[in-house]
Amino acid sequence: MAVPSSYKTTSGSTRWRVRGQVNGQNVHKAGFRTKTEANQWWKQQEAKVRLELAETTDKTLADVIKLYLKEGGPFHDLSQSTQRTRKTELAYWQDRLGRKKLTDITPQVIARELDALRERPGRSGKPMSKATIRKYYTALQALFTASMKRWHFIKFSPFMQMDAPPDGEARDRTLTNEEMQRLLEALESSRSLHLADAVMLMLLTGCRSGEAKGLKWADVDLDRQRVHFIDTKNGTSRAALITASMVKRLESVKQFTGHLEYVFANPTTGKPMNIRKAFETARARVGLSDVRLHDLRHHVASTLARQGVTLRQLADQLGHKTLSQVMRYSHLSEESVGGGASIIEAALGQGVAK
Repeated sequence: MAVPSSYKTTSGSTRWRVRGQVNGQNVHKAGFRTKTEANQWWKQQEAKVRLELAETTDKTLADVIKLYLKEGGPFHDLSQSTQRTRKTELAYWQDRLGRKKLTDITPQVIARELDALRERPGRSGKPMSKATIRKYYTALQALFTASMKRWHFIKFSPFMQMDAPPDGEARDRTLTNEEMQRLLEALESSRSLHLADAVMLMLLTGCRSGEAKGLKWADVDLDRQRVHFIDTKNGTSRAALITASMVKRLESVKQFTGHLEYVFANPTTGKPMNIRKAFETARARVGLSDVRLHDLRHHVASTLARQGVTLRQLADQLGHKTLSQVMRYSHLSEESVGGGASIIEAALGQGVAK
């Protein structure tokens, strides 16, 4: 609700004006003789827009979710792993708001739902993190954006009047040299075949665990010391150079899984190995239960930044589309150097060789 304000005309008389936003549109008018007139005019504008929206569509959120999953270009542009996460988020919104018409889902409704989501326990039994809450918010926002810009079901999105919830503090867990050596020893002695090789690839290339898990032999060029990550989180492909020692590791792995599609595959089923589960077992054995698999990616980024890799090179190494995603390392990076995998290998020391 906009609050009218008074002003003096050139003749010295008092007039009222009102300005604000109605469903994302800037609205302004002056010259009212009384505050009551200004308020009445504002209410008429809000009612007019609500009427326009009500006449635009009778689509429910469930209708939009179905269409979004079937033909939504924005959804199919996401990586396979992100699509799986997005489906979980959409299933939640389908359950909570699926029967509601798009025009009945107001900023107030969304705010209440976000409050309820904050009270909902996550997989660990604890309240969801700020980052997870923001992902659910983004998933719902994407539905309204597509409804407005792609399918023209609505003229305005309630998200045009909302601020995204905070993303939370970035986790900055890195490992000391002693911790890294303990971890590498635990990985090498793991009962899970090729766990150490998979994690070493993650360390030397900065790839995500899902990218290592989904790596196929068709995307590995040992002669050119290069691997190609196809199904990445941001939906784009990228190539990464590997060191001679990593080539030897992969040559060894190939003796076991070379006849299969995936590099780090279960020899019995042919399916990708569960890197995360095996890693969590190994880390616990050496007292590093607080180290997450994704922390290794942050460790790689911090190491490269300290060695002088530019933010542009760092973004390329990690597969980020924009520099904003690596700005957290800007205080560590000053000047340009090359050879990311070689830098990491040198930093890891003797733990690299198998």
